[in-house]
Amino acid sequence: MKAYRSLLSSIILWIVSSEHLGSVAKYRAYSIYTWSGDLAVALTGLGFAHPLLGLVAGTNAGSEQTAGLPDLGTTNGALFLLGLFGLLFWAVLKVYVTHGEGVKRATLAQSCRREFHQLRATLPGILAQQDPRAGLIELQKEIQKVIDRHTAEEDWPGHWKPVAPGIDV
Repeated sequence: MKAYRSLLSSIILWIVSSEHLGSVAKYRAYSIYTWSGDLAVALTGLGFAHPLLGLVAGTNAGSEQTAGLPDLGTTNGALFLLGLFGLLFWAVLKVYVTHGEGVKRATLAQSCRREFHQLRATLPGILAQQDPRAGLIELQKEIQKVIDRHTAEEDWPGHWKPVAPGIDV
């Protein structure tokens, strides 16, 4: 009975830990980076980049006179500052995410979460069996395959230590 409980604890620990991958800082940064990039493209497509492009070109939008920095006390100035800070934030985020193959690792971590989600879906069927030990051992082997594959890619934070604290079954 103790071996059965230990096996079940190990399985649940890894499955719950995989659900916490989305809350790891580098993977959240990746999500913010991709969403903000897509949002910037959409806003640009809608024409919100036009005043900034005019500033870069050296003319005010819709006029032939040369442009300097907008008056920061006006709405255009505030929007300019907001855009500038957003651009700087996005640039820093890009460096953080892309450093050390962060985009690849975050994508693989999403794949890892999906794999564990599929494995978790088999758990109730295994536990419903008269003697679930054989099924749990098979499930543990499948979990180990996922762990080995994602360890090779280094996409699990902390070198495959569970990230879910205080799990007790």
